[in-house]
Amino acid sequence: MAVKDEMVVTSEGTVDTNLLVEGDSILGLVSHGTDADAERVVDASRSFVIPGIVNPQLHVAGVLDTY
Repeated sequence: MAVKDEMVVTSEGTVDTNLLVEGDSILGLVSHGTDADAERVVDASRSFVIPGIVNPQLHVAGVLDTY
């Protein structure tokens, strides 16, 4: 599956990218416009993806304010 046009939130900030997923694993991040051979493509425009969130008290106020 390819999730396209989202903002991925990391511990370093946000990354404007596409996300490649297989099953419950993230395969990688690729630049917008990269041709991904995926059976399913999800348009996540204007959405945030927070992979692997473990701590529900994550503080992202400064990160999310920039989008």
